[in-house]
Amino acid sequence: MAFGTILVISLLGMLRPIQELSKRSHEIGQGMFDTPDVDESRSDEIGDMAKAFNAMKRSMKRQVSLLEEQNRIKSALYQKRPRHWGSRTCWRNRNSRRCAVRSTPISCSIR
Repeated sequence: MAFGTILVISLLGMLRPIQELSKRSHEIGQGMFDTPDVDESRSDEIGDMAKAFNAMKRSMKRQVSLLEEQNRIKSALYQKRPRHWGSRTCWRNRNSRRCAVRSTPISCSIR
């Protein structure tokens, strides 16, 4: 009987942190990067996983913030550009160069 009780207690001790990681993962997946950190106090593999998870969450938050800032800057620059900039699209054909007037803004990707 005592062995069964010890087994249940140790299983619950392992399941709670894993359930917390699962909950936080779903929150981060919905864009909620300000969720509290997962408890890192354990000195076993679950504690190592919690530390890695928290580091990943902070890194993702930083990356999303940088992308949002870049989008704000691009948007501001696009609003301030002269009207004729970006109004033509040119491409090369085998025999000639052609240009066309665009009616929509040009989208760019930052690399």
